[in-house]
Amino acid sequence: MVKRKVQLAAIIFLAMTTLMFGHEDHKKNVAPDTLTIVNGDTIAVNGIPRHLSDKDSIDISNYSEIESEPYEISFPEILFEHIHNKLVHFPIALIYAAIFFTLLGIRKNDFIKTIKILLILTMISISMVVLSGLNQTDPFLGNSKEWIVNIHRNVGIITTVFTGFWLGSLFIKLSKWHVLVIGIITVLLISSAAFMGGILSH
Repeated sequence: MVKRKVQLAAIIFLAMTTLMFGHEDHKKNVAPDTLTIVNGDTIAVNGIPRHLSDKDSIDISNYSEIESEPYEISFPEILFEHIHNKLVHFPIALIYAAIFFTLLGIRKNDFIKTIKILLILTMISISMVVLSGLNQTDPFLGNSKEWIVNIHRNVGIITTVFTGFWLGSLFIKLSKWHVLVIGIITVLLISSAAFMGGILSH
């Protein structure tokens, strides 16, 4: 009975934290450039001053009207915008839950079924995360964060492999200490990938 209560509490906690700590700070509005024009000369763009003596003045011919209201993105666009950033919370939370139950049941090898279910869900979600992440690399190509993207991608792929090892180790019945070591390595890998993902998304 106590075992079921612990499992239920952990699953509720997992669901709540996954929903609460999503990337809420991603911009959902796209604001247009704001020009400050004095006597026909552009002196600032988006509040950044320009030297009036600069010969490479901005061509303002395309700015027939400066919008005061930002452009609103529709609901379907918001739902699928940065899909990688939205999905990534699931494997992170599931892996942390799996290591929690692994440590909790280390003495009596309890919670094996629960850990298996968590890791199967992790494999499904992490596969979707990796695929969606590979589709979001283009904006970083050629800029200063490209090297972080490359490491983040490789660590994510390695994390997927170790999650598979962890799940497989439960089916082939390795010793609980071997399973624990694989689990800890997986947690360290996904934590590293999450840290780098945080750098890229902020």
